[in-house]
Amino acid sequence: MIKLVEDENILVRQSSVEGLGLIAENPELVVPVLTNLLDSDEYTMRLKAFEALGHFHGNAAGAVPRLIEFLTVDDVLIQKAVLFALARIGPAAVTVVIGSRY
Repeated sequence: MIKLVEDENILVRQSSVEGLGLIAENPELVVPVLTNLLDSDEYTMRLKAFEALGHFHGNAAGAVPRLIEFLTVDDVLIQKAVLFALARIGPAAVTVVIGSRY
């Protein structure tokens, strides 16, 4: 399913990102792929990547520094998606944030 995030059809790409999040397995392989999608030129792909990362809960802690970068963008939907992802990642996100500040 990871390979489908590069499919030529946008609907296939979006569905694969949603599926990867819902399955939430193999975080060592999937979380980096989803994290890379945060830089996608396709707005909906970025939103779906934020959501999918949240499904990995604490296993997505490695994505927290990148997620935090998006809190300052001038886009309420992006900020909301990031906050939901961080909330779902939970205590692991707090640990990363605190560790990066002190």
